Amino acid sequence: MPTTLIVDDEPLAREGLKRLLGACHDVRVVGEASDGKEALDKIRDLNPQIIFLDIRMPKMTGLEVASEVSKMERPPVVIFATAYDEYAVKAFELSAVDYVLKPYEKDRILRAMDRAKLLLGQSEVLKDQFQILNRAVTKGNHLDRVCGYKPESKERIFFDVSKVTYFHADLADIYAHLTDQQMYLVKSTLKELLTKLDSKKFFQVHKAHVVNVDFIARISPQTSGNFSIDLNDSKQTRIPLSRRFARPVRDALHW
Repeated sequence: MPTTLIVDDEPLAREGLKRLLGACHDVRVVGEASDGKEALDKIRDLNPQIIFLDIRMPKMTGLEVASEVSKMERPPVVIFATAYDEYAVKAFELSAVDYVLKPYEKDRILRAMDRAKLLLGQSEVLKDQFQILNRAVTKGNHLDRVCGYKPESKERIFFDVSKVTYFHADLADIYAHLTDQQMYLVKSTLKELLTKLDSKKFFQVHKAHVVNVDFIARISPQTSGNFSIDLNDSKQTRIPLSRRFARPVRDALHW
């Protein structure tokens, strides 16, 4: 009976996947992990044969976890799980055994498990897959440049994403705020941007804000239980940090 580890930072997602895996009578869930570092510890301790691995997580991404797993003598089979189609396709191109999209569907989970079982014990095949993954992770797969524009202008401006202090959503419009105080409209959504930006640098801190942690100068608690972020730009911009988004920022900045 193959053993399985579920790795996802969302408790409800872990519970839902565990329930669906219950339909696979020849699969045993041996543990769960809520972030990348905990996942590596559980993988070493429990030695699962199959891992359902969420891609976007705090501390370490699923791709980074898979990169570390590839160094094991007998690596487990990895099935990437994600809410983002672009990430899923990327994972598939990297030779992951399979990927599943959230919200999970029973038939899709069962098909992924069937494919995973065929690879059990094929260490050399799995190592080849992980070598491709390692090269992609080392090279990096995040967005380096952004295209923006001014309202009522046909001119398109390309700028380094490292110069963006934060992105702000105003209704259907997304604005990129730069270190030189320029502000450009970007054809995207915050959700789409988060799938493309460096997850070690850019964090969603509010339903309407994504911030570059390199420009955070101060985080102050508010009486509501939320926080405010002061940026170290010339305007000393202040943006909100909601409780629901605080944990990844806390982990990244060690506060």
